[in-house]
Amino acid sequence: MHSNMELRRAVKSAGVCLWQLADAIGISEASMTRLLRRPLPERKKDELLDVVQQLAREKAQEVDR
Repeated sequence: MHSNMELRRAVKSAGVCLWQLADAIGISEASMTRLLRRPLPERKKDELLDVVQQLAREKAQEVDR
């Protein structure tokens, strides 16, 4: 099984792309992919999940407009 499945599932269910998450935290898509190859510390994972939630809220607001 892939590392960081919880984060990967959250990204997918939020309708966010990994490149969008990477862009939001200021890294390249390639760096994001490499980052997710190994289990993240809980603190880092929680930070990224917060960013995913924020991106999902922003996406929902764009749809409502």
